[in-house]
Amino acid sequence: MARIRSLNDTAAVKRLTAFAHQVFGEQAAVKNLSQPAAAADHGTAIGGGTAESTSGAATPGDGTTGANTSAAGGSANATPTAANTVTGESSGASSPAAATGAGSAAPRSTQGTARVAMAKSNSTAAADQAGAGPRLPPDIPCSDRLAGYGRRKQAVCYDTFDGGGRGPDLVVVPAGGAVAKAFAVGRTEISNADYAAYCSRTSKCTAPTAGGEYPVTGLSLDDARAYVTWLSQVTGAPYRLPTDAEWTYAVTAQGGNTDVSSVNCVVEIGGKKVRGVALEPVQSGSSNGWGLYNALGNAQEWVLASGNTLARGGAFSDNMSACTLDSRRPHGNAGDPVTGLRVVRDLP
Repeated sequence: MARIRSLNDTAAVKRLTAFAHQVFGEQAAVKNLSQPAAAADHGTAIGGGTAESTSGAATPGDGTTGANTSAAGGSANATPTAANTVTGESSGASSPAAATGAGSAAPRSTQGTARVAMAKSNSTAAADQAGAGPRLPPDIPCSDRLAGYGRRKQAVCYDTFDGGGRGPDLVVVPAGGAVAKAFAVGRTEISNADYAAYCSRTSKCTAPTAGGEYPVTGLSLDDARAYVTWLSQVTGAPYRLPTDAEWTYAVTAQGGNTDVSSVNCVVEIGGKKVRGVALEPVQSGSSNGWGLYNALGNAQEWVLASGNTLARGGAFSDNMSACTLDSRRPHGNAGDPVTGLRVVRDLP
């Protein structure tokens, strides 16, 4: 019936209408043929198939109007409007058929984009700069149950920061000798990357420009103390510099032998320096019995002894004979290119 009405030939319409009366009788659809096609006059694509459909804007929650209209005409343009898009996204209802081509629910891509945007705004990198957000639990928290197993990857613990990020790797040293209680100590010397995180989040210092995997040096004793104070604040765990007795006990590892071949101190063969040329990455060489790297050589390390400050272990610029468990020298407050630090973290 819609096709009869769409004809522009008045005589043909009359002939076909008469034929329709003979076949269908006085049905409502036939009677309507003699009435003015008001909807068609207003451009609705009911049978002509050329009018542009905009009904989706009036019924954004229907999800079927646009599809049905387009199917009737066979070539109607179901063009989405601004109203379609805004209404569908803000309401969370089924998207207009004009936008999706069918009466389906809102596409997953819209929801996925929202998740991506949320992830970006709450990303670790952004939070690390701002220092905002919750402190996530570490995969391996430090406890005395890990004591003595620091050479195993599963026993390397760490603390997390407020707002994202994590502190240096730690190993747990068991109680013994002059040390009455187990404590955690830095698996390595504090690196440039470790210190750069502090500078970035506090703006209290300039981040080191040397490679992130190398030990940080050139810090004053006040700088070192400020760093461990900050670690305590952002992790909620007590960090500090080691005492002379703690450093000696941890490096000795209950009498474990140090692999001298991996110590970064000066070795000369035939008058040519073959080792001790420069600082090496904090995790270079081999670890001692409790998992500490570069306790001897590389960067000498600050310790506290009865109100005095000492540098222990020798530095890369020292001869191998000076890089021993007994090596200690008084040190002032000023930084220098060969002195770094290793941290201690008290256990509950």
